[in-house]
Amino acid sequence: MNQQQENFFRTIITTSLNAILDRSDANPDYPFINTKLSTATGEEFDSCSDPYWDFRKSDFIYSWIQGRGLEALTGHLNFLPVSGMDTSEQLKTARRINNTIKRVIDGMENLRAKNNGRLWFIMHKDGTPVKIEDFHTPVPMNSIPAARNYSELFYFKGLFSAASAIGNMSLAENAAKEFELILKEIQNNSFHTDQQPFDPNNPVTFVPGKRFLGPKMIAIGGLANFMNAGNSTADWHGYAARFIEEALDHHVNSHGKYPQLMDYGFIEAVKDDNTPYVTNEHILGDPGHACEFSGLAGKCLKIKSFVQKYPILARRMNAELPEIVSANFALGFSPHGHGICKSVDLITGTPVNTDMPWWNLPETMRAAALLHELHPAMANIFNKCFDAFSGWFVNPKVHCMAFQNRSAKGDIVKTIPATPDADPGYHTNLSLIDVLNFSRQDM
Repeated sequence: MNQQQENFFRTIITTSLNAILDRSDANPDYPFINTKLSTATGEEFDSCSDPYWDFRKSDFIYSWIQGRGLEALTGHLNFLPVSGMDTSEQLKTARRINNTIKRVIDGMENLRAKNNGRLWFIMHKDGTPVKIEDFHTPVPMNSIPAARNYSELFYFKGLFSAASAIGNMSLAENAAKEFELILKEIQNNSFHTDQQPFDPNNPVTFVPGKRFLGPKMIAIGGLANFMNAGNSTADWHGYAARFIEEALDHHVNSHGKYPQLMDYGFIEAVKDDNTPYVTNEHILGDPGHACEFSGLAGKCLKIKSFVQKYPILARRMNAELPEIVSANFALGFSPHGHGICKSVDLITGTPVNTDMPWWNLPETMRAAALLHELHPAMANIFNKCFDAFSGWFVNPKVHCMAFQNRSAKGDIVKTIPATPDADPGYHTNLSLIDVLNFSRQDM
């Protein structure tokens, strides 16, 4: 990373953070992170008169965004000392972050209280859980399904960090206990996705017998936070080691395990017997998830206690994580579209879903930064992602936030990768903060 890149990252982080805080301060009676705007045009979703798009409006709360936002706001507190702000500005910004954290925790705990401690992907602000029909119609639900879900996974790892940051240790401890309950469901395969579909080309509903790595991958990022915090509620090191090892064993085509698949291809889903799940004669990989997993697992490699407890696994990670990044970046990156495609067929190596969401570029930069000492390809990958992200995704006209999606031709498209709400600093800023923390020399 050179000085120009470092300065650009600081600009992105500080500009988007201030926008998020300004939007929170502008409406203190709305106790949720509000990123309900188009990152392409700056349009406020609440001003749209077409009822088709009602699911984007502030009446609907996306729990993923709130949980991710709590974790992101906490990460920005750690960023302030290296932000370039003077001391008084750092203190002012820290106060604003803390005030926003408190409001969001109050709002989300109120939603939980109305649902017996549970959360769901999309909820009306009155607490009613909602499902999406026909890719756009919000329909009230009677109750939240029993299985733990992504919303709760994102929320409790975010709540732990945020509650710890504001000194509410009893709430942080409660979040740690809830987080472990979710880990146990992930471990015994009773965890279900709660994501709702907005894109016919991105099926996200729960399918029995189709086991995605996603829950373990997201958990690994949270486990790094718990280990770094020195929390002793559970054996976080052990959970991280098991999830990483299971990923490497069953989701990565290493050492010729599946000769018909691309080397180091990252298998998105497996069957109950841990063999690849076949969809329409394809075995799908998500190159962005491969790189995101490698970056989150790479954070564990930076934790001395983890490496000391699991030296054999750490050596395996040192060898295999950079290969995963290198192979999957090569599979997914489009120099013409300036991004990384959503999915590829690991049998043929050809793209299946050619949409290119923004999030996989900063996630890949994080992975490359964390692993750059282990593989010579990481510097080139980092620079290609930087050029694509800075030149084709970051929108200076809308708070330096990123366009959510581009097509294979590089055109901005309206496809929603996961939620209509813009990133609250999670995929983009937390990844870039890690880059700043772990790349103090040129790559």
